Amino acid sequence: MKKLTALLVLFSLAISIPLVYLMLHTYRGIEQEELAELRYFAETVFFLMEAELGDLVALEESRPIEAYNAHYEGPGAINHSMKPPYILAYMQNNPDGSFQTPLAGMFDQLSDIQRARIEKLKKFNDSFNRLRHALPDPFDAPLDQHAGDERYGRLAFAEKYLRHNGFRPDTLYERDRKRRVENLTPQQVLQVAQADQRLMLARLLEARRVIKDSDILRDIVARTIEDSDEFAAFGSPGIERFEPLHDFWLELLEEPNELLVEIDPLQTVLLDDNHLYLFRKIQLNNQLYCQGAVIRLYDLLAHLMRKYFADQPMTRFTHLSLTASGNERIVKTLRAGTVSLNPVFALQRPLPRPFSFLQAKLTCDTVPGSAARTTLNRVMILLAATILIGLLVIYKSVRAVVELSERRAGFVSAVTHELKTPLSTIRMYIEMLEQGIARSQDREHEYYRILGSETSRLSRLINNVLEFARIEKRQRRLNRARGTFDDVFQETAAIMQTQIQKAGFVLRIEREENLPECAYDREAMIQILINLIENSLKFGARSPVKELLLRCCREGRRVRISLSDSGPGIPRSALKKIFENFYRVDNDLTRTTGGTGIGLALVKSLVTAMGGRVRAVNNDGPGCTIIITMTVAGTNREAAPA
Repeated sequence: MKKLTALLVLFSLAISIPLVYLMLHTYRGIEQEELAELRYFAETVFFLMEAELGDLVALEESRPIEAYNAHYEGPGAINHSMKPPYILAYMQNNPDGSFQTPLAGMFDQLSDIQRARIEKLKKFNDSFNRLRHALPDPFDAPLDQHAGDERYGRLAFAEKYLRHNGFRPDTLYERDRKRRVENLTPQQVLQVAQADQRLMLARLLEARRVIKDSDILRDIVARTIEDSDEFAAFGSPGIERFEPLHDFWLELLEEPNELLVEIDPLQTVLLDDNHLYLFRKIQLNNQLYCQGAVIRLYDLLAHLMRKYFADQPMTRFTHLSLTASGNERIVKTLRAGTVSLNPVFALQRPLPRPFSFLQAKLTCDTVPGSAARTTLNRVMILLAATILIGLLVIYKSVRAVVELSERRAGFVSAVTHELKTPLSTIRMYIEMLEQGIARSQDREHEYYRILGSETSRLSRLINNVLEFARIEKRQRRLNRARGTFDDVFQETAAIMQTQIQKAGFVLRIEREENLPECAYDREAMIQILINLIENSLKFGARSPVKELLLRCCREGRRVRISLSDSGPGIPRSALKKIFENFYRVDNDLTRTTGGTGIGLALVKSLVTAMGGRVRAVNNDGPGCTIIITMTVAGTNREAAPA
């Protein structure tokens, strides 16, 4: 048995090690896919933010340069009522430091809030004037905003589907960032020029007959005066501060049909802790104009957070922070989602230019499990349980076979001993009779009685073995007939009387009146009772009280037959095992008492074949009781013969 156990342990390890290896690698693969899936959706959030900002940049860069004039109404005109919520207003910073805004075109219709907004623009323009000479070139920063992101250095997960070959998912406005050159007509130049220069420029253009329509000239003059008066109210230069025209206007008149203008890509500058200027530089004959929008920083972050993250299901397990940095310090940070204490996943990315001052970072403490993980868990549990149960069943089965083999070997030894003992006794008494040792007739009768008893004992033993063999081979045929058990009890008592008296026992029989009939085999029932009485006599030989009680009573739709003794009883763990083939309780009493281990097994087989049940219980006092219940004839379907 030890060798078998060792082999089963080795077999278990041989199965478990590959299974654990497979399980760990599968879980690792699922974990990588869960992280890749979370990374994909995090990048999707970042991409959507970049896309909106990209649309904003594309819109602003597509505006004509004259769109910042208060009276411009052509394609690309600025409509403040349709602007994004985070844009305060649009303005143009002029070469002399003054500014103009589309809001001024409807000055007499402005509300107090809009007038206050123009006042803010004046302050922001002053702030920008202090910064404009230290502005970096928009082409100084590296083009690839994803530099340093390990995702693009190692795309093992994505390469299952795409061959990237150096591909970088840059936004559209990032790929084509370059200075462009446009041709301006004199009319466009008039729209871009600041108010105090526009009137004199228009008169000179008329003198050179570039503007031949007098209505256009009158309109320019009227708007110029209006703009000058309105901006004078906010401290901007007016007509009264007109200075002589510079040489570049005279050069313009030398080529009256067109003028080249250089337009830089959009860039940003931080005006204060909550406002930034998104603008483009325009080089017009060595004169610098800056056109763009003043953006409220907090509103921009809140808009991106609210639109692309705050209402998403992923806020239940992820945390997003948007951080704005400027002048080598963090200016503003906005957070949303679940607070992350010990993140197992983190993705950080600067937004593309011109919003490279913004950093988006998404973290997660617990990556949500994939549906494949649940399926794998169930399969692994089922597989492990199946293997464990299979090994346990194999172990139990082999152990049962080994134990049965051992019991069979013990049975052969016990049968040999049980056959040898009566044969030796018979042979001894026959020799004594032959030699005439019994000198009296009474002594001879005593010898004959002993010979008869031993012969009966030998006969019963052989019958039990043959009966057991027939039942095992399913060759036993039962001749069942209806009746009570009165004659069975009487015949059993008569057969066992001598043996009971010799052992010093007393057999009492109790039965109820008017018991119903049962269908049973009379010879089989006698054999059952004899086996039970012999068993009680054998194991109760040392009991101080030697009494057997055979009772028969009705129990519902069954008849209950019980045999109680006053012996040592049966260990609790063996109450069910005593009816197994060749089983004997392993204790000092059984080792000193003869027996083959088939008596109670034969009892159970015969009772079961007649449709009954048998069980053993210990008494409240000394001894045990074997209980047989037989079905009343006609109440249930009778069992088939064995």
